[in-house]
Amino acid sequence: MNELNMDSKITENKKVKKPKKQDHVALSLESVKKINSWIKQAEQKKKGVSITRKDFINWLIEKSPDQLVPGDLSALVDRFYDEAKFLRQLLRELNQAKAEGKTDTGFEVVVKTKKKNCKNDSSINQEHQASSKQINECTNK
Repeated sequence: MNELNMDSKITENKKVKKPKKQDHVALSLESVKKINSWIKQAEQKKKGVSITRKDFINWLIEKSPDQLVPGDLSALVDRFYDEAKFLRQLLRELNQAKAEGKTDTGFEVVVKTKKKNCKNDSSINQEHQASSKQINECTNK
């Protein structure tokens, strides 16, 4: 057997391990203070306890249930819902549907419902009205 064939057989037999993907998360100053305080509490409770932030956060997440409780889920959605982003996503989906030749997209219901709500609510600001106008202009093209 020549040298080239031997080298290829050796590499075929070796298992190549891919490194695990790690996500790095930037924490707010308030979050860091809380985590440091919790770690300090645990370390003061019993000598010999030493916890890194990474270990603590992993432990906290892993011990948590897979499903959020309804109250937390609602609070999370309320805090991070972005109406403008939602409308832009609808617009992208509408344009894609039109490009694919779909005629019944179901977007009329969303736009008409939004229009009806805008007429009934005098507190709607100009940004919301501009978003509705943009959707109407794009749907009428």
